[in-house]
Amino acid sequence: QQQYVIDSISSLPYILPYVMVLNRKLHEVKVIDIDNQAKVYTKGETIQNGIFFKSEIIIDGVSKFILSIENEDPQITVILPITAEYEALLLNEQLSKLFLFYPLIGTETWGMNYIIHSKHFFPTEQRDGIYLNSWTEQVKENEEENRKLILKASEMIFSFLRDYASEIKNPINLAQINFNVNSDKPLLNDYFKSLKSIWIEQFKTFTLVETNAGNLQPSESNFVDKELLVSELHNDAIYNLVSKYWKNIPVRKISNEWTKKIDEWNIESINYLKIKDLVENIQEDSSLKAFEKPEELKQFYDFLLENGHEGLFNQYALLPNIKGDFKQFAALNKIANLPQTLIEIADVLMPEITARHIDNDFKFGLELSDYSRKQYSIDINGQIIKLVTDNTTSSDLPYEFLEKLVNYCNISSSSDSNNAPGKIMKLISNYYKISDNIIIIPNIKDDEIN
Repeated sequence: QQQYVIDSISSLPYILPYVMVLNRKLHEVKVIDIDNQAKVYTKGETIQNGIFFKSEIIIDGVSKFILSIENEDPQITVILPITAEYEALLLNEQLSKLFLFYPLIGTETWGMNYIIHSKHFFPTEQRDGIYLNSWTEQVKENEEENRKLILKASEMIFSFLRDYASEIKNPINLAQINFNVNSDKPLLNDYFKSLKSIWIEQFKTFTLVETNAGNLQPSESNFVDKELLVSELHNDAIYNLVSKYWKNIPVRKISNEWTKKIDEWNIESINYLKIKDLVENIQEDSSLKAFEKPEELKQFYDFLLENGHEGLFNQYALLPNIKGDFKQFAALNKIANLPQTLIEIADVLMPEITARHIDNDFKFGLELSDYSRKQYSIDINGQIIKLVTDNTTSSDLPYEFLEKLVNYCNISSSSDSNNAPGKIMKLISNYYKISDNIIIIPNIKDDEIN
């Protein structure tokens, strides 16, 4: 009994202001807590501003304003979760959502962020809610009346949101729809399923979603699927990538929360952005140059690998080669002991070689095949044999190709140019006015250029 008194007193600060708003004849309340500390609640003015009623409750000299909307016939009041500065907030979780002048204890988890009061409610005997849907014949009329009142209150909320949602700050706090449809009372579940459906169909059309393109309706918006939100470490990078392609997603600070709310709505007609959607757009960009912050792309790829999606690198061209062009994993290799000089030569003589080299920053420990200097020489020699036949003259070759071909022939493992091949290459280089400098690339055991 003592604990009940303690709990009741502790709940007064967030319950009592609403009780005073709904009880017009209640003007002042003095509360003395178990420590003999007194707190005085005084009702101030109630001013109507358009459809809003703004009620002042003064708590020890500090004003708290409560906004509500009212209907005369039947008499219904809806307390709005909005401050005097028109900012939506979350009501206390322990606050009842249905009032009959006083809270109907038991309606705290009613699945909405509004308070509905009507003097015409028919409460249950325990005052833990209202009659809504059951097999009990004696309360059928009461249930019907209560359902009408809830529907009317819902229409009042819909009308308010339709007209004012875009003017309210933090409108996400107006969007809670999570009625309990899984209780042990099938008829009550049926009622709440129907009510939830009515609410969702309306809420889809209200401008509740803050995006970088302005406030949008949920039906006009895209939401980041929860499969993209499993790693808090990578969330910022993934969000930035998603926002590169879709401007109609919630702003970053509320993106995850909107996904959670839409999941609670549990409807198919909402657009979710999944991993597949993101990788398809990345592939379409086709180049690392399209990304202002490549580090974010690396973080996303880290996320894919850490969460078992490595197969996407074979399905889509996502990994950049050394030129920044995106390729599938199977089309790439990693450079093994290839100096930059060889890469520059290959870029002209056989561009297909460099197109297969993965960007070093995007290896991620993937099991890529090595591309050795020996394989390089085999491929380049094969290309030269194919393009330079016995009948080919220097005039048949583009100058850049000829220059790199001479450079390739000037490759040596030592600086000695007095041997026969070195003297010949010096003459050839001078003839074509190409540098005759020897390109020294030392041998590496088991990987020398043949």
